[in-house]
Parts: sequence; structure tokens; C-alpha cells
Amino acid sequence: GLNEEDIDYTMSNYEIAVAGPPETIERYNEIVLDYLEIQSISKENSEFTYDIELPEGFSNLENLNSVTVSFDASNWTEKVFTIPAESIRFVNASNRHKVSLVSDALYNVTFFGEAEAIEALEPEDIVAEVDLSEKELILGQYQHPVRISAPNKGLLWATGDYSVVIQVNEVKEE
Repeated sequence: GLNEEDIDYTMSNYEIAVAGPPETIERYNEIVLDYLEIQSISKENSEFTYDIELPEGFSNLENLNSVTVSFDASNWTEKVFTIPAESIRFVNASNRHKVSLVSDALYNVTFFGEAEAIEALEPEDIVAEVDLSEKELILGQYQHPVRISAPNKGLLWATGDYSVVIQVNEVKEE
């Protein structure tokens, strides 16, 4: 949900000279090095290095082996929240199972982003969802990932990965 143009970053190199068969070169106008999950950017982690892997038959004319992407986090900050159990929603629940939360809260949820957006962020702006369609439900207790967001609240995101303990029981037919 974030607009790429709103995120200020630089790359150590934007272009690389390559050689290869003309019919192959013509099919490319860019080479994707990798993808970056936005939740991995934080105050302590704002620089990422990617190895350059060229398609079969290409030659690297510049002997450039990697590209570093740096995010300007100078006006970004973070804020930590506790999300109470009653604010965590289950989505895509099966009618064959009764799912409940064992965890009483989700602690130390860190949001990171532009200082203005972070300062305005309130606990009621946070959406925490356990998507039960992502894997086959089994009976018992286990950890399940929680998707955390703050829709339409500006340039901010929850850093890291979060999970809660859920209890899955069979629905008894009456």
C-alpha cells in the first residue's frame, strides 16, 4: 500500500554495461536483483546489498558484483505498541473449526516511518489480522503469523515479523 515515489533511496549503481547475443539483450530493459520487504527497513537496518546475477549468456563489462540500496532514514522514527487480544482479528476462518487466541496480547510491535506519521499513529489505527487461509488448519495450539498494518496513516509500517498462539478446535455439530 505504500507508494514507491514516497520512499527516498539511493543505489550505488543504477546501470551496468553488459554484453550478450543481440536477440537476448533486446528482450531486457532491466534486471531485477531481488525484492525488498518493506518491514525489513528500520532505523538500524536501512542499507541492503544485492549480488548481481546476470541472465545466461550475458557478460558483465564493468566487473560490478553487487549493488547497495540505501534508504534515507534521517527523518524517520519508530514507536512501540502493545496490541490487545481483542484487537486481533481472524480472517478467512473455516466454519469447520473454532479458532481462538491463546496469547493475551501482541507485545513490542514496532512501527517505523516518517516522524510525522509515527507521532500521529494511535493504537486504534493499527490493524492486526491472522489470515487462516494461508495454511491448512490442524487441531491444537500453534503459532500463526499476524499481518500488521496501519492503512491510510502515511509512510509507516510494522518492522519485523509477528505471531500469536492460536487454539484450533473442531466445531461440534448439534
